[in-house]
Amino acid sequence: MAVLGAMALLVLLLACANVANLLLVRSLGRRREIAIRLSLGAGRGLIVRQLLIEGLLLAVLAGALGLAIAAWGRHLLLAFVPPTDAPVVPYFYFVTPGTSSPAW
Repeated sequence: MAVLGAMALLVLLLACANVANLLLVRSLGRRREIAIRLSLGAGRGLIVRQLLIEGLLLAVLAGALGLAIAAWGRHLLLAFVPPTDAPVVPYFYFVTPGTSSPAW
């Protein structure tokens, strides 16, 4: 189980690195736009705030979409679980009290 958790953490780390690289490339591609805004008198704080708001909006929308997909996937996976009508009886019902041997 620990290996599965480590693999999931690695996939999450790779996805985060990918998103960070996409945001970096997008901001490098907007250098001309940022230079024009600076030359027209926009302050650095305003430009930084705009980039942060865009990144935050992207993160919130991606998180909401991820939660929606996870909820849908959970329902989809649970649809494949066969229903059981048999009662679940714990193991200790079959053990004689005070011993470790079965009751039968």
